[in-house]
Amino acid sequence: MKKIVVLSLLIIAIIAVPFGIGFVTQQRSEALNKHYSLNPNIHAIDSAFQRGWFHSNILSKLSVYIPEISDNPIAITVRQSVRHGPVLWGDNRPLAFGFADVKTDIEFPSDMQNKLTQAFGEIPTITLLTQLYYNGSQDSQLSIPELNHEDQGTHITIHPLKLDANSDLPVKHLQAILNWQGMQISHADSRASIGKSISHANAQKEGIIWVGNMDWSTDSIQFVDKLKTLHIEHINIDGKTVVDAQQRVSSSQSLHIERIKSQGIEYGPGKYTIILNHIPLSVFEKLDDMQQKISVLPPAQRQRAMKNMGFSMFSLLPDILAAEPEIKLHDALFTTPDGDIKGELYFTITGLSKQDVMNFTKIKKHIRADMQVQFPSALVSDSNRASIENLLQKGWLLKEGNMLHSTLHMADGALTINDQTIALPF
Repeated sequence: MKKIVVLSLLIIAIIAVPFGIGFVTQQRSEALNKHYSLNPNIHAIDSAFQRGWFHSNILSKLSVYIPEISDNPIAITVRQSVRHGPVLWGDNRPLAFGFADVKTDIEFPSDMQNKLTQAFGEIPTITLLTQLYYNGSQDSQLSIPELNHEDQGTHITIHPLKLDANSDLPVKHLQAILNWQGMQISHADSRASIGKSISHANAQKEGIIWVGNMDWSTDSIQFVDKLKTLHIEHINIDGKTVVDAQQRVSSSQSLHIERIKSQGIEYGPGKYTIILNHIPLSVFEKLDDMQQKISVLPPAQRQRAMKNMGFSMFSLLPDILAAEPEIKLHDALFTTPDGDIKGELYFTITGLSKQDVMNFTKIKKHIRADMQVQFPSALVSDSNRASIENLLQKGWLLKEGNMLHSTLHMADGALTINDQTIALPF
């Protein structure tokens, strides 16, 4: 008898739960549309939620402004088919268990779709599959198939791309892996290619910026024509961004290249790490506010505002300098057949008030800078030889064997180069 009761309750739950999941899914969809309204570049024109017992359908029409593509907003239609858990079935997808999953198809305007078809032929539908979990997180998989285009002897092949991501909703934390099989462009006797690439991201939203880690690597990048060849192997980029307790943003980026081959000559490895510390988060918020105000302007006014944005950004300088910014370049190395190029740099401004930002006499007393550079003399070109000789005569460059090097130091308003005091113009 107990088994019959338990089984009956289980059947009732399986039948009843999907209705509740459909209700919760509708709430999430409405919350996401409200989230769009926070971004001035995305506007929800219309949204229709058709809720069923085991399946729901969502039709959303969005107006998306992408200044790099068009001066006018692009109307995009998003169609979503939702399967309600706990048993996910139907819609030609495998039987599974979970809260819900969503199949998303994105339709571009007909004129844009026609241009893409003319360029790449019949384009298969690009589909995003998403699995929703009971804790509010979601997994997404985006796959873009291979695309080919040929025009006037130029052939372009873009190999498949796959993106796997996990995030909360609305997206405040994101983990993603991007796998791309690369691309080739060929024309007559020239060609260029990017090899297999992979990228990882683990980031979360802090105010208006993303903090966390990102990396990207590729097997190779190659350029070949009748006159020259350039082959770059094993490129890796690592980036990290953090926000400290004083609401200052710091970021670092490292680049490593294993080998470069050009005209039969081999270079490498090459690497560097550049670090930018202590930029106030408020500066990014003010920049974002400027961009949002510009984005809603008519095209002609927007272009004028973009040209004048540099003057507006200058007003942020007091905030930046008063936050004691640091710039570091370290571990910079590039190996050549004639010797290594090396460099180190450290620059900071400390203890400066906002009121003293325009007082250059005061600023120099707050600057601390150190720089070391070394490179082979064989790399000096004929056009630069006179300038190098002039620096050697002044003692600003020193020569030891086949290497040239220099050391700069600045503190307490005094600048020295190779221990020589240099008079400053202010």
